[in-house]
Amino acid sequence: MGKNLKGFEEFINEREDSIYESSSLLGRTAGVTRNKLMDILKDPESHVSITTNKPASNTAPPTQEPVDFDSFMDPKKMTGLDLLMATKVGSSLEQWLLNSGNLGTPTDAPAPHNELINVLNKNPNVRREVEEVGDAIRAAEDDVNAVIEPDASLLPRSSSYKFRNKDKITWDSLKSALESQNYWREMDKSKYNLVALRNYLSEKKKSGNHFIDLIILMSPEDEKKVWTYEATTVPGPMFMVRPFRNWYLSTGLKDTINPKGLAIVQPGVYDYKIGTHRGYSAFVQDGKVNVDRYVPVANPKDATFKTFSPGNSQSGKFSINIHRARSRGTSKNVNTWSAGCLVFAKASDLNRVLGKLKSARQRKIDVALIQMDDVGSKLS
Repeated sequence: MGKNLKGFEEFINEREDSIYESSSLLGRTAGVTRNKLMDILKDPESHVSITTNKPASNTAPPTQEPVDFDSFMDPKKMTGLDLLMATKVGSSLEQWLLNSGNLGTPTDAPAPHNELINVLNKNPNVRREVEEVGDAIRAAEDDVNAVIEPDASLLPRSSSYKFRNKDKITWDSLKSALESQNYWREMDKSKYNLVALRNYLSEKKKSGNHFIDLIILMSPEDEKKVWTYEATTVPGPMFMVRPFRNWYLSTGLKDTINPKGLAIVQPGVYDYKIGTHRGYSAFVQDGKVNVDRYVPVANPKDATFKTFSPGNSQSGKFSINIHRARSRGTSKNVNTWSAGCLVFAKASDLNRVLGKLKSARQRKIDVALIQMDDVGSKLS
């Protein structure tokens, strides 16, 4: 590092540790003052080379060492300068991470933005630090809108949705829908199963930020019962907005958003088990899940769902969990409750499902995702 720049440890020793101990959500953001960041922006080459993290030299080209994702996001090694210079490398911070060649395992289950904002509001020094990093990214990208605190009011209008026929779904009709996609044979009929039913794309286009899907619990075949719950199988459009995503990165969030794009689970049958999501009981992956990924957009008004299969396909473990939205009551808007996860709108609905499985001493469960565009005629 340049001798005029503070390292992380030196900076953090000047802060009250209690600021950071109050939250497990945020990593410690970088330790360079706003004035120094602005000075670096004016003449970045005189301060550091991003590829080596050493003072730049006019006598020899920098060594092109790959940037390690874990080191970059490790608070003990990361500085405000690292974050700043990252934005100078690619079209965005996320693109720089993609180009680094060593992403590690990013998560598709980051903290909801309202939880982060609550933490920042309780810790003004941390909020000020985050705002300074945000200002540096805006300046580096020469775009005042490069970083925007997530705000649902900036999204396209999302109409409220009324479920009309969910109570008409029967065990047999759901089985017929699963058979039409060749999924029923992959499921254990002697146990409870979950079916995530994605609504018509035409409906999602009108209600992009609302819970309009269903998660259905199917009983074992000898009982033939179903329980339907309002949910979303489509991620929140707020995570489709690049300036909102940049804000997430500027917070120093420990489990940062996946820079490869916004995940949406593709139809299929997947293995899940009871586990923990952000400290409470939920369903977690017990095998690979197939996802496509939306490319983030610059303008919040462009955050719309034109397809459920945007390409950029991947298969793996991405923390695509099945969990609830807020801890009490019913959520109407998806917002940042899902970055790819399947999410119950009502907290008590998740608890009911977990309770039935625990009573049956069933820890693992098959989860099928089907789409009304494919099976609507079977469920009408």
